[in-house]
Amino acid sequence: MQIEMHFYFFVVLALLAVFANPQVILAASATVALHHLALWFVQPRSVFNYDAPLWVVLVHALFIVMEAVGMCFVARSFFDNVIGLDRIVRQRTAALDDHARYLKLVLDNTEEALLLVDGRLRVLDTGAARTQDWLGEFAAGDHFGAVLGRADPLFGEQFRAAWGQVEDGFLPLPLLLDQLPFRLSLGGRQLDVRLRCVTEGADEGRFLVVLRDVTLLLEREGAERERSESLALVERVMTDRQGLVEFLAEGDEIMSALMASRGGDQILLARALHTLKGNAAVFGLTAVAERCHVIETELLEEERQPSDANVEALLTQWTRFATKAEVLMSRHESVEMTRPEYDAIVASAEGGQVSETLARLRELRLEPVMPRLLHFKQQAQLLASRLGKERVTVIVEDCALRVEPHRWVRVWGALVHLVRNAIDHGIESSDERAELGKKPDACVWLRARAVGPDLAVEVEDDGRGIDWERVRQKALAAGRPAGSALELEGALFADGLSTRDEVTETSGRGVGLSALKAAVEASGGRVEVSSKAGKGTLFRVLLPSALERPPTTRRSLVPGRTSAFPAAAQA
Repeated sequence: MQIEMHFYFFVVLALLAVFANPQVILAASATVALHHLALWFVQPRSVFNYDAPLWVVLVHALFIVMEAVGMCFVARSFFDNVIGLDRIVRQRTAALDDHARYLKLVLDNTEEALLLVDGRLRVLDTGAARTQDWLGEFAAGDHFGAVLGRADPLFGEQFRAAWGQVEDGFLPLPLLLDQLPFRLSLGGRQLDVRLRCVTEGADEGRFLVVLRDVTLLLEREGAERERSESLALVERVMTDRQGLVEFLAEGDEIMSALMASRGGDQILLARALHTLKGNAAVFGLTAVAERCHVIETELLEEERQPSDANVEALLTQWTRFATKAEVLMSRHESVEMTRPEYDAIVASAEGGQVSETLARLRELRLEPVMPRLLHFKQQAQLLASRLGKERVTVIVEDCALRVEPHRWVRVWGALVHLVRNAIDHGIESSDERAELGKKPDACVWLRARAVGPDLAVEVEDDGRGIDWERVRQKALAAGRPAGSALELEGALFADGLSTRDEVTETSGRGVGLSALKAAVEASGGRVEVSSKAGKGTLFRVLLPSALERPPTTRRSLVPGRTSAFPAAAQA
């Protein structure tokens, strides 16, 4: 009996230890001890199965007290450990809260706004306070594309469409992220929106959205670009006044056509814009060239009318440039001559050759061709540098020809496409030239010469030549005949046909050569092309009756120059 009672007491203590309260354990122990003592006093054998003396009872009571004290120690230790662990948890939680508050304070005061989205563009966290200041109120779980759409509907639509390619995953993820729309307009604020993958995989991935206010940066870049354009304008006024006058007249005409032809022939408008883009690049008007490229994209790739915002922006940029040009240019017409021309006039006058002197003086009313070629050379050099083709030599073969200053304005404007094609399409990269065993320094020749009363302007390069098989494939894909050499040449000058698969700011739309051919044929001339694979390409523009009198001869700057093309082609 006493063994069972002792066992029950241990069970009671074990159960009471769960409370981790020493007072409960002591009270229970005292109750049990008094209970045993009372039972022993009334009926001794109920506690022990023999008549136990008092000292035995006291020993048992002491044993119970010691067990209770031990259990109190265990309970107290357990209680202290629990309390200590809870204290540690609270301390760690407080530290994490402080750290989170610190991070949020930092994020809220950075120039960039950050937030996380998942692979389905669901917002995982609302991010910094600046994010909601810029994009408006949104909550975790909202679709980020919809958030952008509320701020800028067009940008949001474009972003969601581009994100579909990210979800498809056909291309490398970094490339797809770089191709996402990134310029978000919010009233007068311009935001740069970039995404970075912080975990692998688009579906289960996590993406950090970085928004940056680039308004001031763009304004500074615009101011710097405007200063550069002003310097270029001053240079043009000093070196090519007539060319600048014609460029302004052509640009005004294109602006008028752009404003009047909304809903009209998009191909004709695209040709004009492509020509304006090329000439704007020649004159250093980067902003105008870039805006023309954007409108071209709307016309040819998106097959829609230019947006009012882009047309207005182009018109504003053009008006600002034209106003500056008119301020810088004198209202009076001037006549330009070179020192050799001056010396020839003086010599004929001193020799009493009145007719020759008058003829030379009248000829000064005409426009010299040489400045045009020199400006094409400058454009070729700038484009070669921009495309990373540093080792390109542009040679202008000297000439003393003069032509009517206004008759060939459209042709001069369109000739820039030949120069750009020679650099972009014709000239190979340095590595490609090395593999083909060609000399590392590529050459482009610009020349103008008399063919009887006609003027021949030639652009030649020693590049890869025209890939006629590629032209044939593109022509057949476009439903054009390509069986003969004549049909292939016709396809080369067709609208919308380019041997490039991708569109860049310099090529790929298939508009440049068609614009050139249209301008030349409208002036009564024609365009000829000769090309040899791996040797180069020669384009010749023949302008009928362009020369009023036979030109004076002048020594070439490149004597002994031998063309890669037969003499018949040069005649």
